[in-house]
Amino acid sequence: MKDKLTILVPLKDRSEYTKRFMSKSNDKKCPFKILLADGGGDVDIENHLKEYANYPNLNYEYFRCPFDSTFGHFYKKMKNAVDKIETPYICSLDNDDWFEVDGMTECVSILDKENYSSARGSLCASDGSNIWSTYRDDITGNTGVDRIIDQSKHFHSNWHNVMHTKIAKICWSIIEILNPTNFRFVEQINCYIPVVFGNSHRGDFPWVHHRRGERIETENGSLANHFPDQKSWITSNYWPENFNKMTEAVGVVISYVDNISVYEAMEKFRSTYPYKLPHLSDLLTDRINYAKSLGYNKERIDKMKEIVHQYSV
Repeated sequence: MKDKLTILVPLKDRSEYTKRFMSKSNDKKCPFKILLADGGGDVDIENHLKEYANYPNLNYEYFRCPFDSTFGHFYKKMKNAVDKIETPYICSLDNDDWFEVDGMTECVSILDKENYSSARGSLCASDGSNIWSTYRDDITGNTGVDRIIDQSKHFHSNWHNVMHTKIAKICWSIIEILNPTNFRFVEQINCYIPVVFGNSHRGDFPWVHHRRGERIETENGSLANHFPDQKSWITSNYWPENFNKMTEAVGVVISYVDNISVYEAMEKFRSTYPYKLPHLSDLLTDRINYAKSLGYNKERIDKMKEIVHQYSV
């Protein structure tokens, strides 16, 4: 079991959270590999983490990346990090969270035994309740399009799910190509692509404990600025271009899985996306149609097709 999962933790300062994450993992004698990809500027935490004797119960690797001064740096860091991973499964976590070893073990067992693309348990709040209690059922369907519809109608993030490493490599290779300017789109691309490849398990067993820390700072201010209310987000100037990028990405993966043309797959995604926010469906439809009128990038689509075929999920 210990050779089947790598937990990837991207770092950018917030060093007190990193120390807490590592201490809790060390106390639990985490049997899984941990990969720390540091794009921050704190030299003290670098020196601390390079002293592997500080966490004798952990099998972890620390590597220094260029400073995350732009989203492009972050995307490259994530792509390079997942490329280092050789275990069949990966789980990406933030350093302000921590996890239950038994919960991670359960996810690995599910992926070993069942035909799922990813799996997760409950995201535990400080009072022990499941933050993801709204939609408890698995995301399922006979086709990639069916699962996209189910995901849109019962949207929870799949960002931190335990998933097949090949799928994570596809996600981050595609995101590096797309270079989205808004981070909510990065999250949604990471949510949609895995379910195209297969069903997604949603369990109630304790899995990850979430304690939201201070938001990461970006070149344009806090990362929180990338998550305004949905109406403001949809009507923003950056929305159409970024939505088209996401449409291209999901369309390429649907095309591969369902054996239909990319442009047919993109139309399927465009028509089903408004299920995500039914109270804003008219606004979404208008904005999606406007985005479509701007056209798509064939060269970018071809690059993503090469990536998907390269990994042969």
